[in-house]
Amino acid sequence: MSPRQASALIDYSASPIRDSSSINLGPGRVDFGRWGNAGRKMTFDKIWRPHLGIHLLLIFAPRFCVNKFKLALISVAAAAALLPAAAQAQLTFNLGAVSLYKDDGVDQDASNKNWRPALQGGVDYKFDNGLYVGNWNSTGRFGNANVELDLYGGYRGEFTPGLGFDVGLVRKVFPRSGTGLNGNELYFSLSYGSYSADITRGLNEQGSRLGLSYTRALSDKLTLNAGLGFRNRQAGNFDDYLIGLGYDLGHALTLSADISGASKRREVDDGSRDSRLVIGISKVF
Repeated sequence: MSPRQASALIDYSASPIRDSSSINLGPGRVDFGRWGNAGRKMTFDKIWRPHLGIHLLLIFAPRFCVNKFKLALISVAAAAALLPAAAQAQLTFNLGAVSLYKDDGVDQDASNKNWRPALQGGVDYKFDNGLYVGNWNSTGRFGNANVELDLYGGYRGEFTPGLGFDVGLVRKVFPRSGTGLNGNELYFSLSYGSYSADITRGLNEQGSRLGLSYTRALSDKLTLNAGLGFRNRQAGNFDDYLIGLGYDLGHALTLSADISGASKRREVDDGSRDSRLVIGISKVF
């Protein structure tokens, strides 16, 4: 929200929620309320390029991220195994890593560091009638929780040719954090060409965020992404921003570099709203 996202690397066309659906409800970082044949010589193209994303992810993400992410990956794998073979054609998986998990301009970590790698990924299932369901996960530090689990479902379509919409509900879960961090969000977005607008409403504490975004292809492989977010009083009454580039490495592998932050930085003493450069890499399967 998928997808969507301003600050991470996940391919949000596979995870429709992440770029715009999260609401920060104040000075904290957590948003609630608020993706060889034997005997033959194998060339670089045959072995390494199709799996380059996996190799880079293993290098980029530290081992502790893999351990924390184990629960989420097991859940995704189990869900895929239970689906019939016919459904596999409409399933997509996404896996990636970022140098820092920054959600809508706010660090999702208490370390006040520019470098705190997080492993991220999820699964999406799209129905032919426009309905979809999915799951997105990320490592991080959320109180006593080390993993964020998002479960979402919605409907995507067009009012008229070129004017699209997306509406749905996301449930955010932070295991072992108690009930205080978990929450539900409603989201609705409109898109036309390179422009999109979305609004998210938290059901727990009535926080809302309006997001505006712009995407422009600079070349066949290079894409410019920009976004602004505006929160109401219940959501903290501050704004966020993002500007960055995405580069298509081929084989559904994307490299990203974004600068993201938020206003009223002096209202918090943990540096969570500071502007930071976030480097990411993602792979869609």
